Amino acid sequence: MIYATDGDVATLNAPGKYSFGGGLYLQVQGPKAKSWLYRYTLRGKQRWMGLGSAAKLTVKNATRKRDGCRAQVEDGGIDLVEQSKSTRAAKIYRPTGAVTFRDAAAACIENKRSMWRNAKHAAQWESSLENYAYPIIGDMSVAAVEREHVVNVLNQPDKKTGRAIWLSKRETANRLRGRIEDVLVFSMANKWRPASDSNPAQLTKLLRAQLPSRPKKREKHHAALPHSQIAAFLSDLQKRSGLTPRALRFTILTAVRTSETIKARWDEFDLNARIWSIPADRMKMENEHKVALSGAAMAVLEEMQQQRESDYVFAGFKHEQPLSDMAMLTLARKLAYGHVTTHGFRSSFKDYCREELGEAECPDWLSEAILAHKSGDKILRAYARGTEAQMRLKRKVMEAWAAYCSPAPTGDSATAGNVLSLHTGRGL
Repeated sequence: MIYATDGDVATLNAPGKYSFGGGLYLQVQGPKAKSWLYRYTLRGKQRWMGLGSAAKLTVKNATRKRDGCRAQVEDGGIDLVEQSKSTRAAKIYRPTGAVTFRDAAAACIENKRSMWRNAKHAAQWESSLENYAYPIIGDMSVAAVEREHVVNVLNQPDKKTGRAIWLSKRETANRLRGRIEDVLVFSMANKWRPASDSNPAQLTKLLRAQLPSRPKKREKHHAALPHSQIAAFLSDLQKRSGLTPRALRFTILTAVRTSETIKARWDEFDLNARIWSIPADRMKMENEHKVALSGAAMAVLEEMQQQRESDYVFAGFKHEQPLSDMAMLTLARKLAYGHVTTHGFRSSFKDYCREELGEAECPDWLSEAILAHKSGDKILRAYARGTEAQMRLKRKVMEAWAAYCSPAPTGDSATAGNVLSLHTGRGL
């Protein structure tokens, strides 16, 4: 007979195991001694995994917990009983005076703090280790951490889905594994762990073999507007006034990333030379990036100069703070372009270079240099960092892009810097 309700739990008092379906059992040892078990078979062996007291878990919650365990067994072939034993052993293994993994991690974070450009990196390290690593290996001697403990950390069930975080939170699990690896390397360097030991958190074939296989991840790209629609988009944008429309217009015209626009400072600009030098510490590739400013981009800067109140070009509403990183995306959605992202305009620019200008007018290495992408060729990377000849080529492409983006040319088009109607848009 299969039982199903909390009422059944209350009436079942005779010692025994009672099935609630799907491998979920109520184990009764007495009227006040009832607990939930999950029965599963792995590699031909029947196993029983304890899920918790029936006094604390309703049938619904026990079923949800059973589903999480079943997903780990079926998706990853994880032996939950052995994993539980290993975790309990890890928590109690700490010789007197030994440096714990938690202590080693704290020292490692402190050592790295001066290298990080943003305080959020330390917070992210601390949060991920606190949530996932410390409950399992935090109180262990760092010298005692082995591959099986790392596997247990990465295979622990996600609280929402019940699946191993290695499967359900791929990016989180990847970073977590890398951080554990770094802590162990730091521990070896400080002689808290034998330097002769291999690093059990290193993503070797052996570690991969002990983790559940991941389905192939589909590559996701930032949603981009077809380049043929950019002029229409900017025409709609031109009808709006304020800081955010100008910031978004500038971002599109310069083909930079959101963070590079919102954190732009006036001292980064040589307005006479029409060059914007973005410092290495603000660039994704950590190399200084020089942006050739088109006439249309210069027009935006002229508008912002007239209302300058901060060292930031696009200052936010809070004192000495830049514009919010969500402001431009929100605006794009308000303009009924909800499928696009701010970053996607860089893809629109790349498509324009490839399809409209072609290799003759804009070779691939040049568009990659404009986008500050890392080139695979050392010679091209060196060239892309900024000779005068290269800046002239960049400027030619950026003027062409600005003209292509312009809703309609107006006025005297004798010079590239004045050809764009965007240049006259001071009333935005």
